[in-house]
Amino acid sequence: KTDGTSATATTAAYNAAFASIPNYTGPITDEGTIGGICVRAIPGDYALNATVQVVQNNVQTAEYCFEGGGQFNTTLVWVGGNNADVMQFRRPDAGNIIHLTLRGFRIFNQQTGVGAGAGLLRDRATGVNAIRLNATGGTAGINHVIIDDVQITYTDNGIVSTGVNGINNLVIQNSKIEVYNQTNPVVDPRTDTPVVGHGTGIYFDSSSIPIDIQLINVAWYGQHYLLDAYGTVGVNRLTVHRSSVPSESALRKRGFLRTSAFSGLDIQGNFVQSSSAGGSVPYPFIDLGTTSLGSSDISGGIIHGNEFLGGGFANPPAAIAITYGDGVSILGNGFFTVGAAISLGDNAQHIYFPKQANNFIGVETELSASSGAGYDDGSGLSDPE
Repeated sequence: KTDGTSATATTAAYNAAFASIPNYTGPITDEGTIGGICVRAIPGDYALNATVQVVQNNVQTAEYCFEGGGQFNTTLVWVGGNNADVMQFRRPDAGNIIHLTLRGFRIFNQQTGVGAGAGLLRDRATGVNAIRLNATGGTAGINHVIIDDVQITYTDNGIVSTGVNGINNLVIQNSKIEVYNQTNPVVDPRTDTPVVGHGTGIYFDSSSIPIDIQLINVAWYGQHYLLDAYGTVGVNRLTVHRSSVPSESALRKRGFLRTSAFSGLDIQGNFVQSSSAGGSVPYPFIDLGTTSLGSSDISGGIIHGNEFLGGGFANPPAAIAITYGDGVSILGNGFFTVGAAISLGDNAQHIYFPKQANNFIGVETELSASSGAGYDDGSGLSDPE
């Protein structure tokens, strides 16, 4: 039903629709098995009390698709229990999925109980993830995923990928994510201590490197990181363009991006603003190479044309921290009321950061570099290697 009632029947109807996705042998020689269809939902509120399994057959070359009437017109309302995923994507035989599209809807974790709390303090189902890719960690990956015009509100995490699977070519665009750690009971998500794997927009914790991850025009209102690959082997070819942490985000208290290793980094045209509301704890907005250069010892990337705005901290955060990295260009950025604009560890090498090509206002330290760091700040090369 479109009125937010009859959760059991509505959930069953969604699962039946995805189970009916057709597949057939193509008429062209060597085309193989093909198929798929886009399941569409008309505007309305749809109550779900169990996980919707979008992929229910073992066809690699089928189109898996769900489309609503827009992120403010079609809402999937979670009314189920704790520790669950609203939507899951995994073939029953754990094989590859070639193409997946999600567009034009919202996932909303509603308040539980009567008169429970107020605003961000309302009691909700805990441990609920909006979207899980490769749900039980199959050995094959998911490829060519498009998430467009999707809003995720009040879940524990937005999009998660854990286990041994890989994600290749994930595009998230024109979307909004507002999530926080669903402690039970909620104390106050503005001041609760951040917990790894909770309150994160896109959380990777797999033993296969996510490759070609693109975040375009994403509004981030969450508690922890927009993207966190801290517990995994890193990210190859991470692109983040025109995304933002808006000033009215009362939840934002940690960083913007964090990855244990990286290569092919492209971060351009983003606006990141921190807030001291609720006693926020400062962390680097962008925290790169936290553990290593990665298995191939390759790195590199660009951080160009972004705006970093700290605010209200006794010890304001660094805008960009690089612990392990080799070959990064940092140009045309604006740094306002942050601690250190750039912080470099001993294993950060060949970092190009000409001070005259960046803008600093109210910055405590333009560059904080360990003695072993290798960089060019425009005044000459400092490169121990």
